[in-house]
Amino acid sequence: MNYYRFPDNKLTKVCFPLFLLILQMVSRSTMYTSIFLGFGLSQVIMIGTVLAIGILFLLNNRKNLKPVFLDRRMIAFALSAAVILVPMLVKRDWQLMYFTILLGWFFAIFLTYFTTVAEVSRWYVLIMTAFSVFSLVGLFVLKPLVHAGVLPGNPFDSPGGWHMYNFGLTFVVNQNNHYDDALRAFGIFREPGLYQIFLFIAIQLNNYWVQWKKQWQMWAVDVILFASLLTTFATGGVLALGLYIVFLFFDKGLYRDRRLQILAVAAVAAGIGLLVYALSQGGTWAYELVGMVEKIYNRTYSFTDRVDAIFADAAFFFANPVFGAKLSEVVYAVPNNTATSPILFAVFGIVGGCVHVLSWAALAWKKERTVLMNLILMVILFVPFNTQNVIADMFFWLFPIMALAEKGLPMPGSLKKKV
Repeated sequence: MNYYRFPDNKLTKVCFPLFLLILQMVSRSTMYTSIFLGFGLSQVIMIGTVLAIGILFLLNNRKNLKPVFLDRRMIAFALSAAVILVPMLVKRDWQLMYFTILLGWFFAIFLTYFTTVAEVSRWYVLIMTAFSVFSLVGLFVLKPLVHAGVLPGNPFDSPGGWHMYNFGLTFVVNQNNHYDDALRAFGIFREPGLYQIFLFIAIQLNNYWVQWKKQWQMWAVDVILFASLLTTFATGGVLALGLYIVFLFFDKGLYRDRRLQILAVAAVAAGIGLLVYALSQGGTWAYELVGMVEKIYNRTYSFTDRVDAIFADAAFFFANPVFGAKLSEVVYAVPNNTATSPILFAVFGIVGGCVHVLSWAALAWKKERTVLMNLILMVILFVPFNTQNVIADMFFWLFPIMALAEKGLPMPGSLKKKV
C-alpha cells in the first residue's frame, strides 16, 4: 500500500488536527450538533470539512493522480459501497443514513492514502484528553464557581431533559431530568453514555496505537481518560473500564513487577474504601453510584429497553440474515434501540455485521497474544458502544475501518519502516 503524503511542514501539522477537531465537534453525538448548531448545519460543516481535505489532497497530488485512482484502495471503496448500498437497494430502503455510514467508511479509507492509524490516533487521543481535562475542570471547578455566583453558567436543557451549564468546550450537568442534583460528565457530548464510548476508543488507541516517546506519557494520558470516564457514571463504560484495567495489567506484563503488584492491591483497596465512604456519606456521589446499579436490579427502562433491543434486533437478523431489515423498522422496534452491533447485523445482514466485527478485530487483535486474550479484549471493547446507538457516527467507524484497510492492504516493507 503506497502513501501519498502531504508536505511535512508546520501548516500541515496544524491543519490536520484542526480538521479532526472540527469533525469531532460536529459529529452526530455532540451537544453542538444536537442543540447549538443543529443537525443540518453540522452536517454541512462535516461534509465541507471532508471535501476540503479531499480537495487539498488532490491538489497536492495533481501531478500524480493516475496512481492515486489506480490504487488498491479503490477496491476497498467499491467493496464498502457494495456492503452498504446493496442491502439498501435490495430492500428499497431509501434512507440517507446509509450514505452517512458510507461517508464514514470512505473517509476512513481515504485517510490511509496519506496517514496511518497510529498517526491519527495520536491526534485523536490528544483531542479527547483535552476535552477530558475541560470536562473535569468544568465539573469540579467551574460548576462550584457558578453555584457561588462567581461565574455565569449559561444554563440550557439538553435533549434528554438534563439541566446543564454551557462552558463552551464542555457541558456540565446541574440537575437531571427529575431535578435531582447530578454529577455525571458529558464532555461535549449530548449524553454521558455517548461520551464514554469515545473516551474508550481513545483509551484503546492510547494503549495500543499511539507511539509515545516516553511510557509515562501514555500512563499520564490514561489517568486523565480513566478519571473522565469514571465521572460519566455510565454502567457499561465503568464496568468495561474495570475489566480493561485488569486486562492491561496482564497483557502488558505489569503483574511481573513486585512493586506494581503492591500498587495494584493498594489501588483496589483505596477504590473500595472511597466507594464505601461515598455511599456512607450520601449526597450526589452516592446518588450516581447507586444509579449505576439500580437500573439492573430494579429493571428500570434504561435496562429493560437495552435488553429488549438485543432480542428485537436478533429477531430482525434471523428473519433477514442476508440483506437485513429496513433501517427504520430496526431502529424504532423498541423505544430505545441502543445496541449498536445487533443493529448493524439486523440492518446490513451477515456481511455488513461481519465487516463491523472484523474492523474492530483489526483495531484490537494482536498476533503476539493468545486467541483467548484477544477475544477477551474484543468483548470488553464491545461493551461500551453496545449501550448506545452510534452506527452513524463517523468516529465510531474511523479507526476500525482505517485499521482494517491498513491491515487488509498492507504497505511494502520499505514504506512500513519509513512510516
